[in-house]
Amino acid sequence: MSEEFKEKGNALFKAQDYAQAAQKYSLAIDALPHPVYYSNRAACYLKLGEYDKAAADCKAGLDHVPEFQKPQPNVPELKPDTPIKLFFRWSQALEDQRNYAAAIYVCNSGLKTYPGNESLTTQLKKLQWVEKKEKRDMKQKAFAPQPQTQAIPTPEASPTTQYIPIQVVDSLPIDLMSIYNTPETTDLLESPKLSTAAPTHHAFPTQLPLMLPACLNAYTLAQLLKSPQNQMKEVRTYLYNYDVAQWPHIFGRGGIDADFIEEMLKAIIENEDNSQRPRDIVQSMKKCERFNIANTFVPKDLKTKVNEICGESL
Repeated sequence: MSEEFKEKGNALFKAQDYAQAAQKYSLAIDALPHPVYYSNRAACYLKLGEYDKAAADCKAGLDHVPEFQKPQPNVPELKPDTPIKLFFRWSQALEDQRNYAAAIYVCNSGLKTYPGNESLTTQLKKLQWVEKKEKRDMKQKAFAPQPQTQAIPTPEASPTTQYIPIQVVDSLPIDLMSIYNTPETTDLLESPKLSTAAPTHHAFPTQLPLMLPACLNAYTLAQLLKSPQNQMKEVRTYLYNYDVAQWPHIFGRGGIDADFIEEMLKAIIENEDNSQRPRDIVQSMKKCERFNIANTFVPKDLKTKVNEICGESL
């Protein structure tokens, strides 16, 4: 009887009627709490966006695995991939709820029982990457300038507020020259002593000059990618002409980063002189660990332009 309900549920699932399919799987579970029925209903709930129910079904299905591991008469066989699907769908439900830490824990739990499973390993790498990216985005957001939410008081609004005019000047006032015209201050400013006859404007540097290393490693590459935007074009040109064979060695087992791929694609667009060099760059990046995962976070329009340039699919 339970198998009949399951088959009807399978037909409805293929027809994309997920709500009705879930009802059929529920009838199958009522007849027999087999893990495969829980797994199938969890798949329906994932499609319906009911992630709490999907996670609960996966946990319930795994709880029932031990009682169906041994063959029983008139009972459907427990296939080896059913528990794996339960772990995988459970992690998917948690991922869709943005609970990446819990999803990673579920994947690791599944890999303890089924070490080396390709589906769980791929899902784990993906989750670790997404969690890392979210933490990085949250950190950037935390340090981003916040919009002014409180009105600045004006003299009209507050009688006690005094308006102080601000004047922009190119040099120090004469009466302050003597204070700053000392060996200590002139050494700090790295310029000759100020002269009252010809006052000099001292400009403090607001940006350090770009330093391009002769040899790259993971640390120096990470620092380059943090360069100010007005220096990034020069950085990209430098990376475009770097020895492409070194990328897999520089990134190592840690894997390539989506930000790096994005900058390299911009470099190809900016510096293309022929199709061979861009093709060599793309092929070298593909050899890096975790390329397929990182590549999913790269804007599609960039990949489309580079595909047109070098004919190498990304």
